[in-house]
Amino acid sequence: MGKHDFSARAVSPELMDLADVDEQKLLRTVRQFALLNRLFSSSRKLICRYFLDPLIREGKPSFSLLDIGAGGCDIPKWIVQHCRKHGISPRITCIDYDERMVAYARRQCVDFPEITIRHHDALHMQELGEFDYIYANNVLHHLDDCAISRIVQQAAAMAQRGYILNDIYRSRMAYWLYTLFAGLLLHRSFAVHDGRLSIRKGFVESDLRLYIRHACLGEEPRVIRERCFRILLVQIKCARGVMA
Repeated sequence: MGKHDFSARAVSPELMDLADVDEQKLLRTVRQFALLNRLFSSSRKLICRYFLDPLIREGKPSFSLLDIGAGGCDIPKWIVQHCRKHGISPRITCIDYDERMVAYARRQCVDFPEITIRHHDALHMQELGEFDYIYANNVLHHLDDCAISRIVQQAAAMAQRGYILNDIYRSRMAYWLYTLFAGLLLHRSFAVHDGRLSIRKGFVESDLRLYIRHACLGEEPRVIRERCFRILLVQIKCARGVMA
């Protein structure tokens, strides 16, 4: 059980990031990760806490959001459904560098005109202009250290109201708990292999603080630990500056 070193990030590519893998297994992995997002990513709670609840309190009728590496768009679809209940009109742009994911996501979002899906590299996302909010779930751990700092820098420049970069906390306990869960429930996909590797490619607080320093930001985001082995960078802005 102790063969993996959790003191530093793993660097191996995940199977789902490879161009020549079985597409049926890839899409099954995306669907299974949507379940994991709902159970463990804290995305819904975080988006409500930092984005949607303030908009509802302020009576804002609309907002724009960029979702980086949106995959199958399970999170953007939930945002739209939640906003419809509260009379808010979101304009959500989802980007992914993988054309297979873009094609799959477009099929999933035919009933969601609020969502636009684009094939775009997150390292050049500043080309897309400004958004009220930027969100990324389980994206940073796919990237190398220099790319992560660049994403943080661009998010800080582009997000007018704030951003959340939500990812995996690297720990031995998370690894073995996930091994048990995925081995029992997630089959015929890359979810067991890639999920375990994702935890080894995840972050501790000192990692994220290093990326913040390298990004040379005027106002630094907060590094926050959440339940279910989540760690995130959060910056919420207000008219007078930065409030979270």
